[in-house]
Amino acid sequence: MNGKNNDLAQITAAGSNRIRAHPCFACLSSKRSEQRDCAVAKIVADGFDTKRIADLYPSVKTEQ
Repeated sequence: MNGKNNDLAQITAAGSNRIRAHPCFACLSSKRSEQRDCAVAKIVADGFDTKRIADLYPSVKTEQ
């Protein structure tokens, strides 16, 4: 059981590192919402999950 949890942690860490390596990642911390929205759109278009992006940058979550 511990091996499965360790594998999941490694996969999650690898995914986070891939998002951080994306050229648009720096724009997620922008003060301008249009830059953040653009970065999210491009990162999602490249196959990343919006939940994973929001976990890394809570400021990109949409307010309800």
